[in-house]
Amino acid sequence: MPVCPAPFLESDSNFPALDWQRWICRRFASKIPQLFGWWRSRLALCRAASMPVCSLPDKPSMMAPAVLDTLFARQLRKDHQLLWSSGKMQPDLGESSQALIDAQEGSIDVMLAVLQGKDHEAGRGGGQINNPGIYRSVCLEVNMRTKLCICALQHARHLSDMEGGELSKKMIRKGDGMSKNMDHTSEASLTSFESLINMVQDIAKIYDDKEADITTLRLRWQKAAGLESRTDLAEEADADFIAAMESADHPDPSLVARLEELRVEQDAQTKLLDGLYSWLASPTSLMHDAALLRKVHQYMDKVLQLFIMELTKCDCKVIHASYSRILFATTKVRVIPDVQHFWSSLCGNVRTKRVLQPLAIQDVSCLSELFYGVMWLDPANWAGIPINPDTGEVVWKARSSWKIAEFLPPAVRPSLILYAGELLVGPQRELYKRTQTNILASVDEAGEVNDIPADAEGKPMDEDVNEEDEPRVAMEVDGICNETEDAPMKEPAPAVEAAPEAGLSVLKGTELIEGLREFVRGEFFEDIRCRILHYMDDLQVQQQRELPGGLPSDTLPGDMQDNEDSDDEINANDGQTPAERKAEKMRRHLEQKWSFPVLPGRRAPPGALDFEFMRTLVCVLQLEDCLQDQVMYLRESICKKLKMSSFRVGIDFMNPCFPLLLRDVVCPWCCTSSHLDVTSHPANKAGSWICLHCKKTYEKDAVQARLVDLLETAVQAWQSQEITCRKCKRMRNTLLQSNCECFGLFQARFKDEDFRLVLKILRSLVAPHEMQWLGEMLDLYEQLL
Repeated sequence: MPVCPAPFLESDSNFPALDWQRWICRRFASKIPQLFGWWRSRLALCRAASMPVCSLPDKPSMMAPAVLDTLFARQLRKDHQLLWSSGKMQPDLGESSQALIDAQEGSIDVMLAVLQGKDHEAGRGGGQINNPGIYRSVCLEVNMRTKLCICALQHARHLSDMEGGELSKKMIRKGDGMSKNMDHTSEASLTSFESLINMVQDIAKIYDDKEADITTLRLRWQKAAGLESRTDLAEEADADFIAAMESADHPDPSLVARLEELRVEQDAQTKLLDGLYSWLASPTSLMHDAALLRKVHQYMDKVLQLFIMELTKCDCKVIHASYSRILFATTKVRVIPDVQHFWSSLCGNVRTKRVLQPLAIQDVSCLSELFYGVMWLDPANWAGIPINPDTGEVVWKARSSWKIAEFLPPAVRPSLILYAGELLVGPQRELYKRTQTNILASVDEAGEVNDIPADAEGKPMDEDVNEEDEPRVAMEVDGICNETEDAPMKEPAPAVEAAPEAGLSVLKGTELIEGLREFVRGEFFEDIRCRILHYMDDLQVQQQRELPGGLPSDTLPGDMQDNEDSDDEINANDGQTPAERKAEKMRRHLEQKWSFPVLPGRRAPPGALDFEFMRTLVCVLQLEDCLQDQVMYLRESICKKLKMSSFRVGIDFMNPCFPLLLRDVVCPWCCTSSHLDVTSHPANKAGSWICLHCKKTYEKDAVQARLVDLLETAVQAWQSQEITCRKCKRMRNTLLQSNCECFGLFQARFKDEDFRLVLKILRSLVAPHEMQWLGEMLDLYEQLL
């Protein structure tokens, strides 16, 4: 009898010792309704692949890759291609010597990508664009998930024809009465790539056919109910549509069952398309081919560039772009109705492009974030003022993620976040006021009545001013209140100069932004500069007052124990009075407050506290383009206070967190594949990195295996690197030569300190994330150095 295993959770086996029969019966009865959806989805996938229902894995996340393996194998056989098979989960592309050369070249490429840090340039498998800066207009983030891969494969032939027709060329050599296919190299087979394209196009065609069948069924049912004039029913969901038919006294259970069946079959095709990229990128896929994945990346880069070109035509600036999401700044300074019109226009332009149609950005769900201004350094260091997508109101509380602040002592982290948030929020408040005044001017010129909230005197109301028309003192930035007693905030410059109502002029968005730049360069930054210099003086005084003797000389910064361990140690000391124990506890607390934390990914030991704070703060302030000269002058002033030269070595900021990027990590829950920076990606506990799409955690063992593989790849790259001449770039072919024929010195491709840096970063991940396997492998390879 065929057996189909159902998904099994660990909690299902935690049954009690007594009365376990009743517990198991209740548990089984409660899981039956949940298994109905799993069974229908499994049945639809098996029908799509013409497979026995018991052949798929029991985990829902593993069913789509298994179906794609089967469909691709059938397509290869249909196209008269050989199916590869290998115990190492790698395709057989040629002789073993050729495979060894490919592995060595691949390890060198991986090592170069690791040493480069973050892959911000679009290239071979990169697809990353990063433009740091402060963007003072409305910014949008589009979540494309895996639709970029679907666009690339569904319209690959059209993309190829745009640049020369790679897929239309056949390299066939005839001789001796035999025909040989010459497109099979160490890279990718074009014939296999065409088979992949055919498979994706067939899945997309079935999806479109199911959509057409659903539309036909609903129109026929609507006509039978006499509701032909209800055009709004075409956009309603299936449940609302069925309810409308029942309210019209025309229920039909057979049509309901048929509609549900078609929808389930269409959802099966959607799951196959959504899991396409993760199936290609996962090394555990039976048909995984690294060369084929690189070929797909090339076409994904083309689609991404086409989408960026459409954004550029709409006067947008790309802030950050990857294979799964893109964040860009518009030229709009008003949310309603400017952003609504812009989004409708952008969706219309994208729909006109055949290649970009599968992105389906007209769906509002793909618009994941709206910001009224963004301060951006990289994906781990940014701040933005969110906008409520339902009402269009600006939430005047900056939402930020500053990884560089976590590498500073706890005593100065809030100040850094506060100054960064103030640089973003303060000018945006001023821009919002000027925008409201500009709307009043346009309404007055048009002679219309406006609906902007106003006070008794007719002045526009703003939550940032009080009843006396004075700016509020407090400003919230991630829950931190900007209310200081030593250096109160100065009044900002007026939004517009006083003028008669008849003399009001309507300003454009670019003119408003240019006026805002003058405001930022004026009294606004002067106030921030004075408060920063005052804070640097207080910082040294406060540190000397709380730690008169400084940190212990025999303790490295950040090596302090946790509060719980220190409390246990204090309680274990006998003969101490309560006052002495309290004083010891306070001393340890102050040491932890002023010491640098030990975090994974730190590339070099930190320097003095005030020096590191100054470098980090200057890096954040330099994100504003119009403040470059003022920020450099501020840095010189701080250096004078610290009694150091502003031209010393190491004065420029370097991110203390070395990025260690794992490419195409597949989430076991949502099957979404994305890049994972193990040193800066958010994690809820040790070894549990959070997937940004489904908010669940990646598998710790899978990530640890990828890190061990990265370590072995780095060691292989170090052993197989070329020894070349520094002068003529000639490779050394003997072991006895130390100098080249041109009298140049031979040198290795990778520096010794770079290789040791990678091992150091991997070592920093062992203890915080409890990775015993990675630690054992590091102990093995470090002995060989």
